Amino acid sequence: MAIPRIGGIAGGNLPGFGLPTGNGLFNPSQAFGSAPFVTGQLAAFSNVVTLGAGEVFNIPPGTWWVKTGPYTFLQWADPFGLQWKIRPCAKEDTVFVESDGSNWRLANTTGCPIGAVITTGGATNPYTNGIGTAATGVTVTPSAGASVWVPVVGGAVSLTLATSTGTTTAGTGYNFPPICVVDAPPAGGLQATAIVTSLTTGTVPVAAVQIINQGAGYTTVPKVTFIPDPREASASVPGPTTNAVVVLTLTATGQLTGLYPVAHGSAQTSVPTLTITTATTTALATVLMNFTVTGQGAYTTGGSSLGSLTLLSVSNTAASLTNFITNPLHNGVQLTFPRPARIVATLSGGVASSTTGTTIEDGGLGIQQVPSMVPLYSITSTTAVVPQPGTATVGGITDTSYIQAA
Repeated sequence: MAIPRIGGIAGGNLPGFGLPTGNGLFNPSQAFGSAPFVTGQLAAFSNVVTLGAGEVFNIPPGTWWVKTGPYTFLQWADPFGLQWKIRPCAKEDTVFVESDGSNWRLANTTGCPIGAVITTGGATNPYTNGIGTAATGVTVTPSAGASVWVPVVGGAVSLTLATSTGTTTAGTGYNFPPICVVDAPPAGGLQATAIVTSLTTGTVPVAAVQIINQGAGYTTVPKVTFIPDPREASASVPGPTTNAVVVLTLTATGQLTGLYPVAHGSAQTSVPTLTITTATTTALATVLMNFTVTGQGAYTTGGSSLGSLTLLSVSNTAASLTNFITNPLHNGVQLTFPRPARIVATLSGGVASSTTGTTIEDGGLGIQQVPSMVPLYSITSTTAVVPQPGTATVGGITDTSYIQAA
């Protein structure tokens, strides 16, 4: 069964949503692309697609069975956010997609940036609210790799909801917490999300509405809609009898609230830095990478009396970094769910060697920073010395996927 179309570029708009793309963020034909084939080329088409680190391949129009390689993402074009979204880190996944030539692609972004954690949004009101460099005046320059970034300023939903008399109502008759849907931001902004954590005697108190993702780039206060849980229809007394209403507010005016790459550039072997400037102040952000482990560096200590040794990558995310606003879908918390790397080490006389025979069983995927490596080992003597791995080498890797007409 084919997956329904989810958008694409035609006539300057995203079909089905009527969203204009001329917002100055990027050229849609470059960002989302178009089918890479012309008449006659499909006759010689193979079902094998091999991509080097940093390369992408637009899936041609039609319905396709896709089997991604272990280091390749299947990405879809988000017509609201004007970004490529990934299906995080599933190893050699298979899926059916229906492509219009611009809404699905294979992307080998190993060794490339995939996001950023904004650790400092800047001083109060230093920037102009908006989306993109042209609107905000914010420039973002990477130290290496030539990635291209979109800054978003202001327009985040406040974690504190309005409680003024006459602006909110808890509703009545709910049997189950309703689903929250927050209006979408302007094209290129970041979506806000919320949930209802609990009910109080069939009502939705303001205190039970939790903002999960503050979003970014809203120019007007979005509306939150409470959709009744489908189980309401089969409840002994179906609800609600009165819908809940909660008023949101915006915060972080003039501060950097979002930052994402629209072009990932070339593969790197270390984390590039970002210079974020305007004429008045500077925000701070740390790049999140899609690293794979390409090798094991020299051991601090090779150990002794080892029977076997396997190395696993840890600290694969940037979870220790705190984002300026709550935005888990676009920072280190939920941007990727990294697959750890696994290396089988070579032993010589019970001592680990980093120079010969090391086997990378899985380089991992979605590793956001240069990881640490921890040893899993067996010993042959009670006087064995524990090995101490050195720093792993990281970067990109060539990968092969398969697609064929369904």
